[in-house]
Amino acid sequence: MKRIFPFFIMPLFFFAGCVTDQQFAALSQRVEIIESKYENINQKMDSVLTSMETFEREIDDREKNLRSGYANLIAEKASLKNKLWELNGEIEKIFYEFDNFSSKLSTIEKKFVLLEERTLSVEDYLDFGKKEQEEKNKKEKKSADIKKIPDSSPFILDKAGEEEVYEQAKKEFDLENFDTAMKLFVFFVKKFPKSDMADNSLFWIGEIYYKNKDYKRAIIEYQNVIEKYPLENKVPAAYLKQGLAFYNIDRKDNAKIVFENLISKYPLSNEALIAKKKLKNF
Repeated sequence: MKRIFPFFIMPLFFFAGCVTDQQFAALSQRVEIIESKYENINQKMDSVLTSMETFEREIDDREKNLRSGYANLIAEKASLKNKLWELNGEIEKIFYEFDNFSSKLSTIEKKFVLLEERTLSVEDYLDFGKKEQEEKNKKEKKSADIKKIPDSSPFILDKAGEEEVYEQAKKEFDLENFDTAMKLFVFFVKKFPKSDMADNSLFWIGEIYYKNKDYKRAIIEYQNVIEKYPLENKVPAAYLKQGLAFYNIDRKDNAKIVFENLISKYPLSNEALIAKKKLKNF
């Protein structure tokens, strides 16, 4: 920095010859003091200028940082907008899927209610049939009073063995002597309930009712096969004939439930194939 020199002091030197040594010494001392003060002033000005330059650099740096930060904020704002749009899209998708799910759930609930009503209808019907059967059994003594089959038969029931009774009952059934066959099968079921042929006997009882077009009684007997002997080989046939019996009394909803149960539980059986064909008519 350029030094400041007090030029107004210069004329004093021109008058130096007019003053005494003592006066000149005092004047020189004062000049030195003034120069020292100006030197201090110059140093302070240098310090101030240096501080100003430093401050300007700091301002420049801060301005650059602010500009950079502002640019980052703008970029971050744009990024947040994009994320917000994506989030809105996801929310719309979720609401759309939720609406579809709600619609499907409503449809499933309606189908479930309908199925439950149809199932209850079948159960109510079967319960009614069982009560009807029980009432009739109270009035009749089917096998208790039966000691022998008609006089044409060569053997007495209470002395006949398991296989003999069953074979005779099936023979009477094949000959379409349904009354005699019914008595023999009922006797067999009561006397040999744990026999391997007990489920067959119950099934043939149902068949006798079916052939006589007493479909309601047939439905009950087929249900007895299903409930009392669920693991035996006549169960698929009992399901099929029960469904056909429901169909014959115009209870198609119940018939459909029975056929669907048959297909679900015994999909590889011949009865299931027949049930599938029947369902095509619904």
